[in-house]
Amino acid sequence: MIISQIFRIMTIFAMLPLVLASEPAKVSLGGELGQAATDCAARFQFAPFDSLPWLRADLTNEKVTEFDDADWGHVMKRPFKNYSGDISGRFIEIMAMRSREGLPVHSEFRKLLSEVPNMQRPGGYFCASGEIDWQQPIDHPKKEDNSLSSRMLPALWGNARLLCGLVEAMRAFPEDKAIATAGRALGDFYISVLPRFNDPKKIAEYTAGGTYAAGYVTCWFPAMEGLVKLSTLTGEKNI
Repeated sequence: MIISQIFRIMTIFAMLPLVLASEPAKVSLGGELGQAATDCAARFQFAPFDSLPWLRADLTNEKVTEFDDADWGHVMKRPFKNYSGDISGRFIEIMAMRSREGLPVHSEFRKLLSEVPNMQRPGGYFCASGEIDWQQPIDHPKKEDNSLSSRMLPALWGNARLLCGLVEAMRAFPEDKAIATAGRALGDFYISVLPRFNDPKKIAEYTAGGTYAAGYVTCWFPAMEGLVKLSTLTGEKNI
C-alpha cells in the first residue's frame, strides 16, 4: 500500500538525525537507500501530502476529506489522528533536515510549522482530541467492543515523533523563537512525566491491556531519541 510504504521511508528518515548528530560531518546517501530518500522527497509533492489539513490532522483531529475513514489503500485516507504528531512530526523532521541542506521543501512546510505552537496543550504536549490527565490509569482499548478509544499511549508515540521534528526545526531555524519554545516545552513535558511512566510499580497497569510491547514499550520509550537530540542541541544536560 502506498501510504504504508511512505511511512516506512519516513521511519528511515527519522533515524538519520542520530547518524548526523556529530556535525560538521556530512553524509550523502547512495545506492538503494539514497534512491529511496529521493523518491520519498518527490512523493511529498503529491496527494495527500500536498494538503495542509491532511498533514496537521493528527494535531487538530479535523476532518480532512470525505475519505478520512476509507479503507486502507485509498490515497486520501487520514489514519492515526489519535497518534498526535505521528505523521506531522515526521514530515516536519524531514523537511527541516532538507532545509538545512538547501534542498527543496514542501510548499506547506512553513505554514504547518507556524501553526504548531498554537496547537500545544498547557502541559507542553500535543493531543488532537483534547487535554489528558497523565496521572490517571492508562486508557487501554476496551476489549469487549474492540474499541480504539486509547488516547494516552498513541499520543505519547506521536509526541515522540513530533519532538524529533521540532528539534530539527530548531536546528534549521534558530531564529524561530516560537518553535524553540514549543520544542523545549515538549521536552519539559516528557521530563515531568518520567516518574509516572518509568515507575516499576506500575508494570501491572502497563501490561493490563494486553499490548505491553506494542503499547507501553513502543509508545513511551521513543521519547528518548528526541530528548537526547534536544539535549545535544541546547547543551542542557538535565533534559
